[in-house]
Formats: sequence, structure tokens, C-alpha cells
Amino acid sequence: MRKWTYLVAVLLMAGTSTSLLTSCIDNDEPAGITDLRGAKAELLRAKAAVEQAEAAIKTAQVKWYEAEAEIKNQEAEQEKLKTSWLEAQYQAQKDSIQAETKKYVEQQNKLYIEALQASAEANARYQKALAEIEAALVGVKESAYAERLMGLLSDEPFTYEYQTFNTESKQWETKTIEVKGIKGIITALNNAQSELAELRQAESNMKFSFSKEAKIAAVQSQINIEKGELEGLKENLADLKTIQGVALSDWQTKYEGYETSKKDIEGQKKQLEVQKEEALAGVQGRLDSLEAANEIEKVVAFSIPDEIAMDIFNMHLMSGNQNGNKDKSVNAWAVAGPNADVYTFPNKIELKLNLAEKDAFLVGYSLSVGEMTQTIDGLVPKLEEKLMTEAEINANKAIVSANQATADRYIKADGTGVYDKAVQAWQKAMTDFHNELNVLIDPADNKREGIIDAFATYNKEIVAANGDATKEKAAADKFKKALNTYVAERTKLDGWLPIDGQDTFDATKDADFAAWCSISGGDADTKRFGAEVKVDMDASDLKDGGLWKAYKEAAAEIGYNTVVNPNPSQDMSARSLTYIEYTYAQYKADREVNENAESGDVMIVMPILKGCTKTAFEAKYLAETIQKDIDNQDAWQALNKEITAIYDAYMADKAKSDKVEGEILAEKNKISAEWDGKLVALDQKLGGLDAIMTKINNVLQTVDESQKDKKYEEVIDWINKQIAYLEGGKVSTNENGGTWVSDPIFDINTSVTEGKNTIMGIPAQEALIKSYESLKAAIESGEYKLEEETAMENIAARIKAQDSIVKGWEAILAAANKTKDQLMAALTGESGGTEVPETPAEGEETPAE
Repeated sequence: MRKWTYLVAVLLMAGTSTSLLTSCIDNDEPAGITDLRGAKAELLRAKAAVEQAEAAIKTAQVKWYEAEAEIKNQEAEQEKLKTSWLEAQYQAQKDSIQAETKKYVEQQNKLYIEALQASAEANARYQKALAEIEAALVGVKESAYAERLMGLLSDEPFTYEYQTFNTESKQWETKTIEVKGIKGIITALNNAQSELAELRQAESNMKFSFSKEAKIAAVQSQINIEKGELEGLKENLADLKTIQGVALSDWQTKYEGYETSKKDIEGQKKQLEVQKEEALAGVQGRLDSLEAANEIEKVVAFSIPDEIAMDIFNMHLMSGNQNGNKDKSVNAWAVAGPNADVYTFPNKIELKLNLAEKDAFLVGYSLSVGEMTQTIDGLVPKLEEKLMTEAEINANKAIVSANQATADRYIKADGTGVYDKAVQAWQKAMTDFHNELNVLIDPADNKREGIIDAFATYNKEIVAANGDATKEKAAADKFKKALNTYVAERTKLDGWLPIDGQDTFDATKDADFAAWCSISGGDADTKRFGAEVKVDMDASDLKDGGLWKAYKEAAAEIGYNTVVNPNPSQDMSARSLTYIEYTYAQYKADREVNENAESGDVMIVMPILKGCTKTAFEAKYLAETIQKDIDNQDAWQALNKEITAIYDAYMADKAKSDKVEGEILAEKNKISAEWDGKLVALDQKLGGLDAIMTKINNVLQTVDESQKDKKYEEVIDWINKQIAYLEGGKVSTNENGGTWVSDPIFDINTSVTEGKNTIMGIPAQEALIKSYESLKAAIESGEYKLEEETAMENIAARIKAQDSIVKGWEAILAAANKTKDQLMAALTGESGGTEVPETPAEGEETPAE
């Protein structure tokens, strides 16, 4: 299941990468008919690739149908095996039949894995082919056919309505999935196929994962205990009837007789407990011997190829949390290389592990950190993630190709890639903005303070001119020049202009200067000279223009954050995506640290990538890591061969141990049930006897003789009520209508809601036993459905629903492909007069909906 999820996840990432190829690309090609002719060859090549991919998808669909047919052919044989397994009398027979059924489960899972792999590979090829169409369409976007086809590939909405089972409400619910374009359909189909395969695997595994015999044995054990309870209740009733007619004068003698009976019963109980312990001693001895055998350490030896040494080192493989112990930890054998943080291993690693430690090392273990419990996978599941079939290698090669193409387009050695140019543009835009800000706030020549001072000087000169027109004009001309210089410099920063609604400002124009002079109010300086520019100014005080706008756009393109302050802090990090470039090398190192971290290690808080950085880095990293796994398949296969032999030997030892432990525990449970029934009977007898003796003794110890008769009558009334209850008379009724009463050890008036102090009357106890016996008979006959059987029915229903979802997306894909084919034919000139299919209107159903 893990490998399937991994495969589909990688495919989805590859699909994302190819779909982003057009998001950050500069399109310098001219549009129009000329480009349509020039792109025809590219479109024809893309069309051929799509047709081949579609043929592969149809072939993969046949794989699913073949798997279904083959499994149906096996069902009759499986039913015979299951019947034989339930009827087998000896464990050896059961083991043999279980081995046969396991083969069927493995065969079924293999069929679905092959079908899923074929679909995954075909869908990956299809995603790549669609990307080729997108690339060919880049230069012909003004064509109606091209625009419609581009939308069909990536943007057009498609919906599918389906039924899903809510496990909490136990009801079926209607849900709707909406995807964008044919790419979205392929992704939805991938997900649906993966879910179907997982459900099929769950169904196969569940068919033989429970034992009806174990359920029957558990019910029989409960029957024994309830029968012991019934026997004790009958003894209680006999004791109550014995004392019922005895006169007060004879109670002392009767009490002494009860004391003797109590001692006899306690003696019987001790004897039974000793006998139970003796009966279980042999069983416990066998369990102790088995545990001791399982504690014996055995050498587990294997070799780690140098090509994958660091991958293994970063897995932190050990038996439980025992890092540093060469008998238990792989990394304790690591040898540091000449380069920092690079390790290799000797030719042979020899661990010493007992059976439980092998389980932890090979399968995994749980690690508690505070209140959290983390599951740590062992070597076998980690190897499963690395190993690839031939089909997976081919599918992954297609993924590498698609992502490498994206990476090569974005990151180039000569700095001409889409990402490279975006970085250069961002660095220049940020530098230009910060330089201009520094010019404006230069302490030696603060432009805003300078123009405010110049304005004050102008006003003084106007007053001093005392109406002299020549002097006034000279003062005005000088200030207007200074104002124009300031406005030009300030506008360069963020596009600010003093007059709202104007795209330009020229103080030498009378209308502009008059409008500027008329500005008044408390915020006149802000309106006349703009917001005060300073390093800690709020970005919201800047206008959306000039160098600030260019900086914001460049930062958005690369996916970085804008900062007004040109001075970075001392603890500034590239991960903040602000002042310095967060390089791919650092991104790769950060990811590897987090992915290889042990439980409890401090994780690196990585930035949330956006824009061209996200597209470039994720495509490059995915291409590199998957290619590395492809290149190292021989090394992984070599290690897997050794580990498989170790795992098979471990599983054989574990199967033997589990078989012996199961037989011992079955015998232990049988013995315990037998003795527990007898002990329950004695406990009930003692409880009733103690209750009667307590009541009698309370009367006998009454010093006031005048009160003895009254207390005697109260006890006789209590006895009558107890007899009535035990024989079936209602003493009190609970909300469900059952007859319940307090245990005879307690007073009759004890609240019936105290369940731990209550018992059932004899008729009710007999009915309870009959219900257990009926349950046992119903399980044996198959009339009563076990929880597992109900679960299997639920899975079957979910499989049916999931199968319809897969077929639904296949139908939607076929309809969308028909439209795509028409558009491709029109673009390549293979169809004269083909009309562009209309885009469905909002709310209109999409094909095959």
C-alpha cells in the first residue's frame, strides 16, 4: 500500500511540474497565422505522442478487467479452502491450508499491483504528452482553437458526483469532485485507481484474517463462567429457604452451622485455586521456556553497497532506540569518510538480535516522545519504498524526464534560465528601490526635509518682497524648480504625485502650482510632499508605482517577500526570502536534513516556496532524487536479496513461535475457563452466605431484648424479598424493564443503578446462559454474522462504489479527449471546417457527468 501511494504521489508532482511550464515563461514568439503554421509540426509530434499515451491507457484498463476476471475464477477454489480450514482438526492441517490461502492473497495483490503500475505508467506518459501540446501552443494563443484547447487541458472544470460510505454515521452520502482540465481528470483517475487497488488488497487480506473457532471458544468460556454464577445463585436460594422458617431461638445454632459451612467453602476455594495454579503451572512453564527461546540472540549479517551507504545511514536503522550499540544499531558500524557528514560501512555488518529485536529492526517499532507515540518503520518497509519494478522504473523515467525538462528550462549554467532571470530581475529591482530610498533619506541631504525647508524659505521671500513682482517671480521660479526636482525623485520611488487624479505634475504650470498651493488641512505636508520616507516606514504608506511596484512584481515572480528597510538584521537568513537568494543548494540541504532527521531532532523551518523558485526547485529536486533511486536499483536489489533471506528466516521463526504460543494460550484459556467457572460458583456461595450471616449476627448482637423481635422480623422480610427475587419475582425494575436487585451482600434498598453491586435472578441468569448458547450455535451455523464478516460486506460495497468512480472518470476522460481530438484536428489542418466545441456554461453538466 505504501509503494502505491508513493507512486501516485510522484506522478501527481510530475503532473504539477509539467502544468507549470507555461506559468513563468517569457513568450517572445509572434502570434497569428504565421505562428500557427510554424507550430504545426510541433503539434503533429505532440498529437502522435498523445495517441500513443492514450493507447497505453486503454491497454492498462484491460489489465484491470483481466485482474477482475482472474480473481472471480479463483473465488470457488478459495471458498473450498476456507471451508477446509474451518473443518480441519489439527494445527498442521490448518497451517497447510493457510499457506495455500496466502498464495491466493499474494496472487490477487500482484494482479492489482500490475494493473495499478500499468495505469500509473500510462498516465505519466499521458501527462508528458499533454505538456508537449501545451509547449506547442505557446506561440499560437491568439488562435481560438489554441485558446480553447489550452483551457481544455488545464482550466476547464469537470465534475463527477458519487456515493461514499460515512464510517461514523454508517450511511452513504453523495459527494462531488471538481477538477480542472484533462490534467485534473488524469489525476482524479490516478487517485481513484489507487484507492480501488487498496480496497481490493484489504478485501483479499481480510478473507482469511479471522478465526470463527476463536470466537466460538471465547463464547464457550463465558458460558462456563455464567453457569458457575448460576450454581452459586441456586446455593444462595437454598440457604435463604433454610433460614426462612427457623425461629429466632435457633438462630445461634444456625449461625454456628453457617460458620462451619463458610470455612468448608473457603477451604474448597483455596483447594481449587491451588489446583488451578498447578494446572496452569505446566502451561506457564512452557510459556516461560518459549519466551527464553525467543530471547536468544542470533547473528544477522549483511552488506551495504557504497552507492546507497548514505541512504542507509540516514534511515537510522536499529533495534528499538539503541543507537550506538554495534550489536543493535547499523549506524554504529558507520565509518566517517574524508568529507564531512559522509559515511560508508565495512564489507559485512553483524548485528546480534533476538526475535523481538529482529521484528523492530526489520518491521518497525513504536517510540514514545512525551505524550506522543511515533511508529518507526523498519528496514523491510523502507526497502519497499526504494525498490522499483520494471514498470515503475519506466514510469519514473518519464517523471524524471518531465521534471528535468522543467528544471533545465528554469535553471541554466549560463544564467539564462527562467528562474535565473527572475533572480537577476529581483536583485536589480530590490537594489534600485533601496538605493532610491537611501537617496531620499540621506542624512546629509534628506530630500523631503530639504523641500520643506525650501518651501519655508519661499514663503519668507514672498513676504520680504512686499509686493515686488520681480522678486516674487524670482522666489517662485527658484522654488518651483526645487519642487519639480523633489517630485521627480519622490515619484521614482513609488509613483507618488502631489495632485490626486493627475498622471503628471509640473510646478511651472500655473494650474498645477495653484492646485499644489491650495492643499490645506492637518495632513497638508503629507499631501504636498508625500509620506515621510524612512527605513521603518509601513509598506502601506507607499504608493503602488515606480521602483516599489517593479520590486514587488519581481519579488512575486520569484516568490520572495518585499522589505522596505534596506538594512538587513544581524540574524537575517536566506530562508526568510528577503534580502539574499535562497539557493537550490541550500534548499536541497535543508530538505535532506529534515527528511533524514531522527525522532526528537530539531527540524529546519523551511520557507514556503512560491513562484519560479517553487517550480524550479521542486522539479530539480524531484528529478535528482528519483534519478538517484533509478541509478541505484542494482545496489538496492543486492541489499534486498540479503534482507529478504533474513526476513524469511525471521518470519519462519516467528510463525513457529506464534504457533506454539497460540497452542499454549489456547490451553491456558481453556484451563482458566474451566476453573474460573467453579471459582465463580464458590464466590457467589460465599457472598450469599456472608450476607445471611451478617443479617443474623446483627440480630444476635442486639443488647436490647425488646428490639430483637423487631429486627428478626425485618430480616425475615429481607429474606422473603431475596427469595422472591432469585425465583423471579420483581423487586425493582430498571429503565429497560429488566429485573435487577442489589447483591445479597448489600442491603435490599441499595440503588439498582450501582451495576457492580447488582446480580441477576435465577430465571434471568438462565436466560443469559441460553442467549450465549444461542449465540454460539448461531456463529457455528453462520446465522450470526461476525463483525469481520460485516466489515467484509462494507468493503465489498465500497469496492463497487469505487469501481463506478473509476469508470466514471474514464468516461469523462473519453468525452474530453473527443473534444481535444477535434481541436487538434482543426489546428493541424487535418479537418476542414471543424468547429470549436463550446465550453460548457456555468452550471451545465460536463460530458459523462
